[in-house]
Amino acid sequence: MATSQPSNYPTSGTVTTLEELNLFLNAVGGFHDGIIKEMHWVNRDFIDSNLAMRPYTFSLATILVQRQWKEPSAVLIVFDRMHSLTLDTNDFVFDSDCEFSEDLLILNIQQSTFKFKSMSYEFKSEWMGIDVRLGSESSPSVKLLRAAEGG
Repeated sequence: MATSQPSNYPTSGTVTTLEELNLFLNAVGGFHDGIIKEMHWVNRDFIDSNLAMRPYTFSLATILVQRQWKEPSAVLIVFDRMHSLTLDTNDFVFDSDCEFSEDLLILNIQQSTFKFKSMSYEFKSEWMGIDVRLGSESSPSVKLLRAAEGG
């Protein structure tokens, strides 16, 4: 697996096919020598003010992956129409792979698995260090999350 992004690979975009996901993984070197720094989950199910539940909608998840390689050193990913995930809190990532099953893309980052319909990404090499956090209303991660929600 490659350890740095090909010079012609886009620094942001959307992934909707297995071929695109494979190209993305190649561009980020399979996240080799990386960590899943942070994750944010948004459940699109809700209970309205009349206490009626709106279940069975897909969720969104945002993760920040940092790695010990340049270009990109950090990647922000928003998984849209997330079906399920399994998160392992390993200290670091050796490798990643992907597959397609039951109409879902599947991204395996070490022992963590993300099943989803599409994902948006943005290379964020300046987002390194212990103090980087997702969630600020003005942060690019929130803007990317809102764009995925169509807002």
